[in-house]
Amino acid sequence: MSTVSDLLTNMEGLKAALDSTKQVITLSTTVIALTITFLEKVVDTKAVDGTRHAPTSLKIAWVSFGVAILCGLWTLNAITGTMNAADRVTRGDADVNQRDKDAAKDLANAPNVRVPAMAMYAVFLLAIGLTIVSGLFL
Repeated sequence: MSTVSDLLTNMEGLKAALDSTKQVITLSTTVIALTITFLEKVVDTKAVDGTRHAPTSLKIAWVSFGVAILCGLWTLNAITGTMNAADRVTRGDADVNQRDKDAAKDLANAPNVRVPAMAMYAVFLLAIGLTIVSGLFL
């Protein structure tokens, strides 16, 4: 296993993952809020029944942003758990199990962080693409 100094040095990657996850959550929340707030200014009000209807691609984008936020929260929890495990390993706690040791060794490359992060980025990119497509048809 890595030495304590190696572990602390490698923690920077985990902190970078934490920051980028927070950015995706912030951007997703902001895009949802802005598109809903200004929907009345961009959607045609000449519908037959007089109501405004958002394009289907925009509705799917909103759901995708919501899923990206949920995946981001999952990622944040995984990062927190990994940092906690690494902290216990560096302190030399007696109750450290093999799973904690593995999490501390892998840090940001561990599947518990990579899987939700990759899902978050994939869904976020899909949502951005759908938002752009929606803008092309408005």
